[in-house]
Amino acid sequence: EDPDKHPIPFFDYRGFESNFEYRQPLAGRKWIRVYYDLRRFNHYDPNDRTQTGIPFRKEVADTLQLGLGGLAGRNKPFNLRFGYGRFRLEGTDAEFNGIVGAADIAIGIGTRTNLTVAFWRRPLPSNFNTYYIVNSLRMGVERPFLREFMAGVSLVYARSQYGDVLTIGGVVEDEIRKDQRFVLEAYLDWFIHPRVAIRVAAGHQQRLSSSEGNDFEANAVTVGLRLGWF
Repeated sequence: EDPDKHPIPFFDYRGFESNFEYRQPLAGRKWIRVYYDLRRFNHYDPNDRTQTGIPFRKEVADTLQLGLGGLAGRNKPFNLRFGYGRFRLEGTDAEFNGIVGAADIAIGIGTRTNLTVAFWRRPLPSNFNTYYIVNSLRMGVERPFLREFMAGVSLVYARSQYGDVLTIGGVVEDEIRKDQRFVLEAYLDWFIHPRVAIRVAAGHQQRLSSSEGNDFEANAVTVGLRLGWF
Protein backbone atom coordinates (compact mmCIF):
# COMPACT_ATOMS: atom_id res chain seq x y z
CA GLU A 1 0.00 0.00 0.00
CA ASP A 2 0.99 3.61 -0.51
CA PRO A 3 2.52 4.85 2.80
CA ASP A 4 1.38 8.39 1.95
CA LYS A 5 -2.26 7.22 2.17
CA HIS A 6 -1.79 4.50 4.82
CA PRO A 7 1.25 5.31 6.99
CA ILE A 8 2.96 2.33 8.61
CA PRO A 9 2.83 2.91 12.41
CA PHE A 10 6.06 1.00 13.09
CA PHE A 11 9.72 1.27 12.19
CA ASP A 12 11.89 -1.28 10.38
CA TYR A 13 15.22 -2.32 11.85
CA ARG A 14 18.43 -4.23 11.17
CA GLY A 15 21.13 -5.13 13.66
CA PHE A 16 22.34 -7.68 16.16
CA GLU A 17 22.27 -8.59 19.84
CA SER A 18 25.10 -10.51 21.52
CA ASN A 19 25.71 -11.65 25.06
CA PHE A 20 28.68 -13.02 26.93
CA GLU A 21 28.67 -14.87 30.23
CA TYR A 22 31.25 -16.12 32.72
CA ARG A 23 30.30 -18.73 35.31
CA GLN A 24 32.23 -19.50 38.47
CA PRO A 25 31.22 -22.84 40.05
CA LEU A 26 30.18 -22.91 43.70
CA ALA A 27 29.33 -25.73 46.06
CA GLY A 28 25.87 -27.26 45.95
CA ARG A 29 25.44 -27.21 42.16
CA LYS A 30 25.37 -23.42 41.97
CA TRP A 31 27.50 -20.82 40.20
CA ILE A 32 28.17 -17.09 40.11
CA ARG A 33 27.32 -15.45 36.79
CA VAL A 34 28.83 -12.34 35.22
CA TYR A 35 26.73 -11.36 32.23
CA TYR A 36 27.25 -8.73 29.51
CA ASP A 37 24.77 -7.97 26.74
CA LEU A 38 24.98 -5.50 23.85
CA ARG A 39 22.50 -4.40 21.19
CA ARG A 40 23.28 -2.46 18.03
CA PHE A 41 20.36 -1.74 15.68
CA ASN A 42 19.66 0.68 12.85
CA HIS A 43 16.07 1.93 12.65
CA TYR A 44 14.48 2.78 9.29
CA ASP A 45 11.36 4.75 8.39
CA PRO A 46 9.22 2.61 6.01
CA ASN A 47 7.02 5.62 5.19
CA ASP A 48 9.78 7.68 3.57
CA ARG A 49 10.90 6.03 0.31
CA THR A 50 13.56 8.68 -0.27
CA GLN A 51 15.33 7.42 2.87
CA THR A 52 15.23 3.72 2.02
CA GLY A 53 18.31 2.06 3.52
CA ILE A 54 19.24 5.17 5.51
CA PRO A 55 18.65 4.87 9.28
CA PHE A 56 16.85 7.77 10.97
CA ARG A 57 18.25 6.72 14.36
CA LYS A 58 20.50 4.07 15.92
CA GLU A 59 19.82 1.96 18.98
CA VAL A 60 22.81 1.38 21.28
CA ALA A 61 22.38 -0.65 24.48
CA ASP A 62 24.84 -2.18 26.93
CA THR A 63 24.10 -4.20 30.06
CA LEU A 64 26.39 -5.57 32.77
CA GLN A 65 24.85 -7.89 35.35
CA LEU A 66 25.94 -10.09 38.25
CA GLY A 67 23.92 -13.09 39.30
CA LEU A 68 23.54 -16.53 40.79
CA GLY A 69 22.24 -19.70 39.17
CA GLY A 70 21.92 -23.42 39.72
CA LEU A 71 19.60 -25.67 41.70
CA ALA A 72 17.71 -24.51 44.79
CA GLY A 73 16.67 -28.10 45.43
CA ARG A 74 15.51 -31.17 43.58
CA ASN A 75 13.72 -30.14 40.37
CA LYS A 76 14.17 -26.45 41.27
CA PRO A 77 16.53 -24.77 38.78
CA PHE A 78 16.84 -21.02 39.17
CA ASN A 79 18.64 -18.05 37.64
CA LEU A 80 18.94 -14.58 39.11
CA ARG A 81 20.84 -11.60 37.72
CA PHE A 82 20.62 -7.84 38.17
CA GLY A 83 22.85 -4.97 37.20
CA TYR A 84 23.24 -1.75 35.28
CA GLY A 85 21.96 -0.98 31.81
CA ARG A 86 22.48 1.92 29.44
CA PHE A 87 20.16 2.49 26.48
CA ARG A 88 20.43 5.26 23.87
CA LEU A 89 18.67 6.20 20.65
CA GLU A 90 21.35 8.11 18.74
CA GLY A 91 19.78 10.90 16.75
CA THR A 92 17.35 11.70 19.59
CA ASP A 93 17.55 12.83 23.21
CA ALA A 94 16.32 9.46 24.50
CA GLU A 95 18.65 7.85 27.03
CA PHE A 96 18.15 5.43 29.92
CA ASN A 97 20.62 4.62 32.68
CA GLY A 98 19.41 2.37 35.47
CA ILE A 99 18.69 -1.02 37.00
CA VAL A 100 17.89 -3.99 34.74
CA GLY A 101 17.65 -7.69 35.45
CA ALA A 102 15.94 -11.03 35.12
CA ALA A 103 15.00 -13.91 37.41
CA ASP A 104 13.35 -17.28 36.90
CA ILE A 105 12.73 -20.46 38.85
CA ALA A 106 11.11 -23.80 37.99
CA ILE A 107 9.53 -25.83 40.78
CA GLY A 108 8.40 -29.43 40.54
CA ILE A 109 5.09 -30.00 42.30
CA GLY A 110 4.91 -33.70 42.99
CA THR A 111 6.40 -35.84 40.24
CA ARG A 112 4.50 -34.59 37.20
CA THR A 113 3.47 -30.94 37.58
CA ASN A 114 5.85 -28.03 36.93
CA LEU A 115 5.44 -24.44 38.09
CA THR A 116 7.59 -21.71 36.50
CA VAL A 117 7.92 -18.08 37.56
CA ALA A 118 9.95 -15.52 35.60
CA PHE A 119 10.55 -11.77 35.91
CA TRP A 120 12.54 -9.33 33.77
CA ARG A 121 13.13 -5.60 33.55
CA ARG A 122 14.66 -3.88 30.54
CA PRO A 123 14.34 -0.82 28.27
CA LEU A 124 12.98 -1.24 24.74
CA PRO A 125 12.78 1.16 21.77
CA SER A 126 9.49 2.87 21.00
CA ASN A 127 8.01 3.81 17.66
CA PHE A 128 8.21 7.34 19.05
CA ASN A 129 11.57 9.01 19.64
CA THR A 130 11.93 7.60 23.12
CA TYR A 131 12.13 4.29 24.97
CA TYR A 132 9.95 2.50 27.51
CA ILE A 133 10.88 0.47 30.59
CA VAL A 134 9.12 -2.90 30.86
CA ASN A 135 8.65 -4.87 34.07
CA SER A 136 7.22 -8.27 33.17
CA LEU A 137 6.09 -11.19 35.35
CA ARG A 138 5.18 -14.61 33.94
CA MET A 139 3.71 -17.60 35.77
CA GLY A 140 3.00 -20.97 34.19
CA VAL A 141 1.84 -24.45 35.16
CA GLU A 142 2.08 -27.55 32.98
CA ARG A 143 1.44 -31.25 33.45
CA PRO A 144 1.94 -34.28 31.17
CA PHE A 145 -0.74 -36.90 30.66
CA LEU A 146 -1.30 -40.02 28.55
CA ARG A 147 2.49 -40.19 27.92
CA GLU A 148 2.32 -38.18 24.67
CA PHE A 149 0.60 -34.98 25.78
CA MET A 150 1.43 -31.92 27.86
CA ALA A 151 -1.19 -29.39 28.99
CA GLY A 152 -0.34 -25.98 30.36
CA VAL A 153 -1.56 -22.52 31.17
CA SER A 154 0.45 -19.30 31.50
CA LEU A 155 -0.28 -15.76 32.66
CA VAL A 156 1.83 -12.71 31.83
CA TYR A 157 1.50 -9.31 33.46
CA ALA A 158 3.67 -6.47 32.17
CA ARG A 159 3.83 -2.82 33.13
CA SER A 160 5.66 -0.28 30.99
CA GLN A 161 6.43 3.40 31.33
CA TYR A 162 7.77 5.69 28.60
CA GLY A 163 10.87 7.78 29.13
CA ASP A 164 9.39 11.05 27.85
CA VAL A 165 6.08 12.76 27.23
CA LEU A 166 4.81 11.72 23.78
CA THR A 167 3.59 13.84 20.89
CA ILE A 168 0.84 12.01 18.98
CA GLY A 169 -0.76 13.58 15.92
CA GLY A 170 0.83 16.90 16.77
CA VAL A 171 -0.70 16.87 20.26
CA VAL A 172 1.58 16.76 23.32
CA GLU A 173 0.18 14.41 25.97
CA ASP A 174 -0.34 15.72 29.51
CA GLU A 175 1.57 12.94 31.29
CA ILE A 176 4.11 10.17 30.81
CA ARG A 177 2.39 7.25 29.11
CA LYS A 178 1.99 4.06 31.15
CA ASP A 179 0.67 0.74 29.82
CA GLN A 180 -0.45 -2.49 31.45
CA ARG A 181 -0.59 -5.73 29.47
CA PHE A 182 -2.23 -9.04 30.37
CA VAL A 183 -1.79 -12.26 28.42
CA LEU A 184 -3.56 -15.51 29.36
CA GLU A 185 -2.84 -18.61 27.31
CA ALA A 186 -3.78 -22.29 27.52
CA TYR A 187 -1.96 -24.83 25.35
CA LEU A 188 -1.73 -28.51 24.53
CA ASP A 189 1.44 -30.18 23.21
CA TRP A 190 1.25 -33.48 21.35
CA PHE A 191 4.65 -35.17 21.26
CA ILE A 192 4.81 -37.06 17.99
CA HIS A 193 8.51 -37.68 18.79
CA PRO A 194 10.52 -37.11 22.01
CA ARG A 195 12.02 -33.99 20.36
CA VAL A 196 9.07 -32.91 18.18
CA ALA A 197 5.72 -31.58 19.38
CA ILE A 198 2.66 -29.98 17.82
CA ARG A 199 1.23 -27.17 19.94
CA VAL A 200 -2.36 -25.92 19.86
CA ALA A 201 -2.91 -22.79 21.92
CA ALA A 202 -5.74 -20.39 22.69
CA GLY A 203 -5.03 -17.04 24.27
CA HIS A 204 -6.45 -13.70 25.29
CA GLN A 205 -4.45 -10.48 25.58
CA GLN A 206 -5.37 -6.99 26.69
CA ARG A 207 -3.56 -3.67 26.99
CA LEU A 208 -4.73 -0.84 29.21
CA SER A 209 -3.06 2.48 28.47
CA SER A 210 -3.08 5.90 30.09
CA SER A 211 -2.79 7.26 26.53
CA GLU A 212 -6.26 7.81 25.09
CA GLY A 213 -7.17 5.50 22.23
CA ASN A 214 -4.33 3.04 22.80
CA ASP A 215 -6.19 0.30 24.65
CA PHE A 216 -6.14 -3.07 22.93
CA GLU A 217 -7.88 -6.44 23.32
CA ALA A 218 -7.75 -9.60 21.20
CA ASN A 219 -8.22 -13.37 21.20
CA ALA A 220 -6.12 -15.79 19.17
CA VAL A 221 -5.85 -19.49 18.38
CA THR A 222 -2.52 -20.79 17.06
CA VAL A 223 -1.07 -24.07 15.87
CA GLY A 224 2.70 -24.51 15.83
CA LEU A 225 5.57 -26.98 15.63
CA ARG A 226 8.14 -27.24 18.44
CA LEU A 227 11.56 -28.78 17.87
CA GLY A 228 14.33 -29.41 20.42
CA TRP A 229 14.79 -30.29 24.07
CA PHE A 230 11.85 -29.36 26.26
